[in-house]
Amino acid sequence: MKKLNLCLSLLLMVLVMGACSSSSDSTPAVDVKSNMVGKYWCPETTGLSTYYFKSDGTYEQAVQPDYKTPIGDGKWTFSDNTFNMTPSSGTGAYIIKITKSTATSVTMEFPVFGITSNYTICK
Repeated sequence: MKKLNLCLSLLLMVLVMGACSSSSDSTPAVDVKSNMVGKYWCPETTGLSTYYFKSDGTYEQAVQPDYKTPIGDGKWTFSDNTFNMTPSSGTGAYIIKITKSTATSVTMEFPVFGITSNYTICK
């Protein structure tokens, strides 16, 4: 009987400890679209464009160091962590896949150009 009580007590402790532990990540998931819109995003790789995604579905593209002087613009839509870009001038469209996102940095993949680069909020 003593062994049964000991086994039941140990089993109960394991169950209680398991119920108290948490496997969830304490960092909340970042809403990629909301995180990207309304900020200037600068590349860590020199020579790549900066992007500013406006809430009205348009974007501006610029180059450093004066990232606030646009060299291109157009419209964007967003689906499955991917911006579908349609430039105002020229022909064709391209996509930017967001493969990693935090509140202050993202990794953008440009499949058409075979480029992946880390971006941070411009200062």
